[in-house]
Amino acid sequence: IPDALFAAAAATYRAGDVAGALERYESAEQNPRCRCTAMLAHAVVSLPLSPPSARVRLRAAASCFEAAGDLDGVAQSWYESGLACKEPGGATKDLFEHALSIAQSSGNIEQQIAIAAALASYMQGTGDEEAAYASFSHAMQIADRHDLKFLSARLLSDRAQYFFDKEEFLQSEGFNEPAGMVSESAGMPWTYTRCVIRGATLLLRMELPDKALNLLDSAREQLQQFPNDKLAAELA
Repeated sequence: IPDALFAAAAATYRAGDVAGALERYESAEQNPRCRCTAMLAHAVVSLPLSPPSARVRLRAAASCFEAAGDLDGVAQSWYESGLACKEPGGATKDLFEHALSIAQSSGNIEQQIAIAAALASYMQGTGDEEAAYASFSHAMQIADRHDLKFLSARLLSDRAQYFFDKEEFLQSEGFNEPAGMVSESAGMPWTYTRCVIRGATLLLRMELPDKALNLLDSAREQLQQFPNDKLAAELA
């Protein structure tokens, strides 16, 4: 029954009925078997609509999971709190670090990677590149240690995009090239195509149009097999 409740709520949300999804999550909170998860899901969905009340619900979800002895749920709640935090100073960093310590205690590998990556992104935003790189490296080490190529590729691609957006193209390519290789071997056509587009852009800036066009042809071949409207628009 809990799975059916969450599936119905998720389907309602995907259909664009946010209010209906929130009603379903509120209803699910009355079921003791899924109360904590329903609280967390309600908080995440309602965050864009009412940030203050959603953040209160995130803290309540963390307490609910803690009372139930569910460390994965506690870590996820603190992670979502970090993503939602808009307070100045080190509050966001503290939330992510608290979530990471709990994920490490529970041994949840994918949570550890996601939280470390989020912390890296946050530290980039504060301008602390050294701390950002340390968190990124920590996430990469975990992913590589467990041979999670799809996560390694995503981490590398996200960091390449960060430097690309800052127009630090040589820095970007230092992450983009391995991201392309790992994503191709992991069977991630869209991430691979994103890497190819970044690489072609760099070649164009280096006034190497022939090499850039060869790369873009490779990207188009990928999108013929695995269509993606957003990436196709960038290639048009």
